[in-house]
Amino acid sequence: MDLAVQLMAVAFVLALLLAALWLLRRRLGGYALAAGEETERMRRVSVLRLTPHATLHLVELHGRRYLIAVTPNHVHTLALTSDAAPGRGEDTP
Repeated sequence: MDLAVQLMAVAFVLALLLAALWLLRRRLGGYALAAGEETERMRRVSVLRLTPHATLHLVELHGRRYLIAVTPNHVHTLALTSDAAPGRGEDTP
C-alpha cells in the first residue's frame, strides 16, 4: 500500500512538472530560436561564436537585417540593412 501511494505521488509530481514545462514553452517558445528557425516576424539567419562568451547574430525582422553582438553584459546592434534578399550569405538548415 505504501509503495502504491509513493508511486502515485511521484507520478503526480512528474505530471505537474510536464505541465509547467509545456506552459513555459508555449509562453516563451518564440524566444529560443535556433539558426534558420522562424516566427511570423523574426528569423535568426546566422550565428557566429567569437569566444565562449561572445557571439554575433544576424537577425531578420520585418524585412530588415540586424547584425547584433552579444556578450554576458551587453547587446549591441552593429549594423542594419534594409534588403533581406534570400541566398545572400545565410545558413541553410
